[in-house]
Amino acid sequence: MEKKVLAEDVISEAKMLIAGAADARMGGLDMPVMASSGSGNQGIVVTLAIGALARKYGCTKARTARALALGHLLTSYVKFFMGRLSALCGCTMAAGIGTSAGIVNLLGGSFQQMEWAIRNVIGDITGIICDGAKQGCSLKLSTAAESAIRGALMAMEGITVPAGEGIVDNSLEQTIRNVRIISEAMREVDKTFIKIINERKKATLASMPGNLKFLT
Repeated sequence: MEKKVLAEDVISEAKMLIAGAADARMGGLDMPVMASSGSGNQGIVVTLAIGALARKYGCTKARTARALALGHLLTSYVKFFMGRLSALCGCTMAAGIGTSAGIVNLLGGSFQQMEWAIRNVIGDITGIICDGAKQGCSLKLSTAAESAIRGALMAMEGITVPAGEGIVDNSLEQTIRNVRIISEAMREVDKTFIKIINERKKATLASMPGNLKFLT
């Protein structure tokens, strides 16, 4: 922003807030966080993205609270379909979907516009994998925030991914179920991820002196 490369807009502000919070949390900062559907990082996405929009538009506390409630509830709903553990990143998919609908609600949009926003998010970032909790998750969370905000603002202008494109189906319920099907189909990704981690651990142990191997 200081170099005039990025705009000082609400999307950039939300991304900075969310990336900073996730980086601090994953780095071990001892501070409370609002969890969503059992995940602190999902809570960071929903709460801070909607909060950034509420501050930008000067929304009342009551209006902001309703948008937050909807965002967290929809995140939980999507997470139910994805499952507690999923090869898909819940902080992008579940929280991104919940955040987009919450923002549309915050801006006074209709149910149809919420559906359009959800389509935009699903058509945008479906397929981002979960490869463990770590500081690098801050980048994925900021990506989810940008997709959710952009998808909501597009929906408010009547712009959406059309039904029938990719996994975006004719109904909202079926579209979310399609996300579940994708999540289940990616179970082999989990096995591959674990294999990569185990092989890296073996390589690290092999390069350690004998006394350090014993401690490990």
